[in-house]
Amino acid sequence: MDECLNAQEDEIRDSQTKEYRLLDVLRPMVQNTRDESIHYLKGTNLGFGAKKVDCLKIQSDDDGLIDYGPDIGFKFLNDTNNLSSTRRNSIIVPLKNVCGDRDVSHVFFTIYRHQKLFNGPQRYRVYGGEEAQQVVDNDTSTGKAIPLAPPGKCETQISVPSQASVLSATVMDSDGTVRALTTNAKSPVIAKLQFNLGKTKRPLHGETIVSWFNTDHQMWDLDEQCTVTSNENGIISANCEHLTDFSALILGQISANYVCSYPLIMLGYVVNGVSTLCLLVLTAIGILFYVIMMSMLIGIRMISPFLIPKLRRFFTTMTSPPAAISIGLLVPLAFTVLIFIFDIEFFKRDDEFCWVRPDYVVYAVLIPMVLPTINGVICSSFAIYKMFFQARRGLADGDTKHHDAEFWSKVLGLIFMQVAMGLPWVNFKQPLNPVADVMQTLKAATPVKQILKRLQMLRRS
Repeated sequence: MDECLNAQEDEIRDSQTKEYRLLDVLRPMVQNTRDESIHYLKGTNLGFGAKKVDCLKIQSDDDGLIDYGPDIGFKFLNDTNNLSSTRRNSIIVPLKNVCGDRDVSHVFFTIYRHQKLFNGPQRYRVYGGEEAQQVVDNDTSTGKAIPLAPPGKCETQISVPSQASVLSATVMDSDGTVRALTTNAKSPVIAKLQFNLGKTKRPLHGETIVSWFNTDHQMWDLDEQCTVTSNENGIISANCEHLTDFSALILGQISANYVCSYPLIMLGYVVNGVSTLCLLVLTAIGILFYVIMMSMLIGIRMISPFLIPKLRRFFTTMTSPPAAISIGLLVPLAFTVLIFIFDIEFFKRDDEFCWVRPDYVVYAVLIPMVLPTINGVICSSFAIYKMFFQARRGLADGDTKHHDAEFWSKVLGLIFMQVAMGLPWVNFKQPLNPVADVMQTLKAATPVKQILKRLQMLRRS
């Protein structure tokens, strides 16, 4: 079976039928063995272990299997504490919980390092890996049904993490029947699981779940999910009240709701198209002005007094500080308030307002934040020097009192320049916490107050 799993996933899928599946060969082997224990712990694709259980003479409270990787292999695990002290894929069964009013004969465990055996008519997207092949038609040449393509990225769906293993545990009664649930009124925890998803990023528009493979429908089932007790740094722990084949899965949308909105998609195309057109026009005007039409500058200055007075007043008004402040601040603020009033769900995203794929965070978030920061620091330093320090160099007498009547207007202009360049919004904190944001703002205001005090002292001197 381990050697068969070296084949390609499509070959394994095509070779299996409803009457014969590789997953069905383990139970007869355990049922017909006469050994107290059988194990296969050096496999390339899977590890397997089975033991006879005497509920009257339980030697250990727990029993399970752990995967230490290709170099070391698989080992039996009989202590729940060891489950939480490692970062390995492992499964453990509390024997006291499964030994009840029925005679338990065997318990066996299997760890599959991939999901080649767990596929059916529905393909799943691979989260953190290559996209699943988009095929929807039947192969008329062979007559075999090709698996259905995954749902669209805007639909809630199951995605399989690229590094997700499958952990399986089975309890067999003395008559050879497989027990999936206990007979108690309230089912206890009969399986404890731990998955190591490596560096798989947290899903932006979904959640990590632990569920089981429904062999009747050949698909991952969303009913009777396991309870996830911990999900930190790629290590997922879960408790289950039944025994079967389990895996860590991603449940949610691939894309955000607002990215899937057709009006917003069209608006995005329009805005990007207009922005690109404006950028090209401005670039062309700049090239023509500085390269070809430099000689016309004098003529433009000469005819400017004869322009239409209304047009001149319009440009004067639109370029004045009140108009610039109103357009640059009040319009975005008004849109934000309207969204907050009529679409509050926009702010309840639980993804820190990030539409960026996890593998593009550096290029789409980090670099665009670093460049405006550097640009803002350089521009602010140059502006402060030109407005406050260069003017003092023109004074012949260093003791002469100099009063700058435009001091506060310059300070206000600097503040609005920072807002326009986005420096106050460059925030590297992860959680969205209003109280913490206010405290952080107050802390950030302290050096600003010191700078203003220093500038005011220079003004008085």
